[in-house]
Amino acid sequence: RFELMQPTASDSIGARFLERRGEGLHHLCFAVDNIDDTRRSIIAQGGEMAQPKPQESFTGIIDFVHPKSTGGVLVEINQVTRFTPATSQDLQFHHVTLRTHDMDASVALWSRLFDMPIKRKAISEGFAMSTGWLDAGDAEVEFAQQLNETGPVARALKSLGEGLHAVVLESDDPEAVVERARAQGVRVIVDEGDPTNVLRAIHPGDFLGTLILVAARNAPHAGMTSGAATAGEAH
Repeated sequence: RFELMQPTASDSIGARFLERRGEGLHHLCFAVDNIDDTRRSIIAQGGEMAQPKPQESFTGIIDFVHPKSTGGVLVEINQVTRFTPATSQDLQFHHVTLRTHDMDASVALWSRLFDMPIKRKAISEGFAMSTGWLDAGDAEVEFAQQLNETGPVARALKSLGEGLHAVVLESDDPEAVVERARAQGVRVIVDEGDPTNVLRAIHPGDFLGTLILVAARNAPHAGMTSGAATAGEAH
């Protein structure tokens, strides 16, 4: 799910985040079976929680892992008690991309902290990118490290630091998604660098500061990093 949040108090954590970083991706949430067990496991692996104990929320019982434990990403864990059924018959979440200075270290940290297996690692020489992927059940977490100082991930690291970079969605008909976006006045950048894995990037300037990549379902996943790098230049 995507959650849209608007602060209702000027001195709240959300308001301070908006003032400092602007609109965009705020945190990543994992659904867990037992929040107390997950919390104990994270702490045992050296993670630091952001609040004294889990709390009730709109969708279940939640807790947060402090960003300084995860390389700059606020991570929510949620023992879901209220989960609305999906209404989209096409678009599905595939993975989230995190930018990092050290892919190997970040992959090892997250794999240990959240007990997620490492699926694969790859290097894209053409886009000077090193990536690692973790298995998050029905989704994946990708870590992207720029191997030069001029690429889009490197530039984002300089201005924003490590953290959430992009979200990748899959569709059986990505061109229809592009048409709907453009009909709403949203710019879409099409990366045809890899004919087997054409990516469509929803321009973050038109979409709440969020880089959304749309790929054809069952496209080769390793090529997504190349597209993410090119599309990131739109930011």
